[in-house]
Amino acid sequence: MKQGDIVRADDRKKHIHPIIFIEEIDNESFIGCIISHEKKKQNVKMQSEHFEIQDENGDEYEIKYDDSYFVPQSFKKYRKWISQEKPVGKLTKEGIEFIQATRDKVPIHHDKHIRELDLTNNNHTIE
Repeated sequence: MKQGDIVRADDRKKHIHPIIFIEEIDNESFIGCIISHEKKKQNVKMQSEHFEIQDENGDEYEIKYDDSYFVPQSFKKYRKWISQEKPVGKLTKEGIEFIQATRDKVPIHHDKHIRELDLTNNNHTIE
């Protein structure tokens, strides 16, 4: 995967949000951010110019701008969670720069669903 690729987890019931690949940690894990439609206090509004519409073959991406927000927290994600490494979306250069400038750089690791974490007060386990 490359920085800015958007992928989905295999278990869509447990991990419903698309994942933005930020950087590799090792062969088994990576740092990612998640995209949401939820307009919460901590979520950051994205713009249409942050998303590519088509891949290099001209095929339309599944994930593109749709009143999108991202959770500005960096999460440790596991490659085994990913359904396929082929991206279902991709951020533009502007989108990658926006995420990098806005996200929290310290990744968290958790076994809870994102809704169970209190991200507004940094009330989570940092690895």
